[in-house]
Amino acid sequence: EEINRRCSAQGEGYVDPQFPPTAASLYLSSEEEHTWQCLNCQTHSPLPPVPPLAKSQEEALQQEQDFKKEANCRGCGQPAHYVVQVRYFTRPTQWLRPGHKCEGCELVWGQLRGEMAATMCTHYLRDSVSQ
Repeated sequence: EEINRRCSAQGEGYVDPQFPPTAASLYLSSEEEHTWQCLNCQTHSPLPPVPPLAKSQEEALQQEQDFKKEANCRGCGQPAHYVVQVRYFTRPTQWLRPGHKCEGCELVWGQLRGEMAATMCTHYLRDSVSQ
C-alpha cells in the first residue's frame, strides 16, 4: 500500500522488479520472442510481424490464411505447425496495468465499468477459436 501511495503521488505506475515489463519476463530465451523452431529440421525461422486486431471474423480468418502463406521454415520450407500459429496470434503485444483498458477490448467490454473490463482483457487472443 505504501509503495502504491508513493507511486500514485508521483504519477508513476509501480513496476515489480521481479517481473519487469520486458521480454525476459515472458520467454526462456531472447530468440523465442521473434522466432519459431521447425519440428522437421530444427531451424529457427522469424515470425511475421504481429497483425492489427481483427475487426471482424472475416478479417481474422484472412489473417490466419496470410500467416499460413508467410510462415515457412527457412531451412526446409515446411509450413509452421499449429502450435506456432497459436503462439503467433496469442503473443503479448502490450503491457497493461490493473485498471487500464486496451483499445481492442473497449469494443467488447466497453459496457462494463471499473476494473472488470481490464481483468477480462483478451486483446491478444486473435485466433479462430477465440473470435
